[in-house]
Amino acid sequence: MSDDSHAWGEGAFGFNPSYGYSLEQLLVLQPPSEPKDFVEFWQQRYQAALSQVTHPEIICLEQAHPDWQVYKLSYTSTQQFRIQGWLLLPKRNAIKRGLIIGHGYGGREQPDFDLPFTDAALMFPCFRGLSLSAVPGVSSDPYWHVRHNLDKRDDYIIGGCVDDVWLATTAC
Repeated sequence: MSDDSHAWGEGAFGFNPSYGYSLEQLLVLQPPSEPKDFVEFWQQRYQAALSQVTHPEIICLEQAHPDWQVYKLSYTSTQQFRIQGWLLLPKRNAIKRGLIIGHGYGGREQPDFDLPFTDAALMFPCFRGLSLSAVPGVSSDPYWHVRHNLDKRDDYIIGGCVDDVWLATTAC
């Protein structure tokens, strides 16, 4: 290991994200070739997602916040997953843009009220199987969630989570 190995140590992450490689070794690694139909697969998936009717529902919540009106949001994504989350609308400013804020494998327990936007509608969907969008049969444990249907290209959970983001753009 090189002298920079301490920066990759287990202390900061709880595991060694370098898997024993030095920075120099990591920098020369080359990714594997993409599957021959990679672009076509994702373009077809995107087009299929866009054909989904989302049936959005927005319900005003009585949550008091000085800057935001808070709504519960839900919509139907691909494979009939019902995605739930929050929509924040500014109380004092006109909406000039909309932002979709995702989350990591741990999900999301609430919207982020401290983002530096005062002129945006902020959407916080909880992706399939996580947080408000938890369902039986899909683990909400990050270790298992990311592996759900990993062996089935068309049903892999992360592909579905991508669909959930794409469809969030049409849900409101």
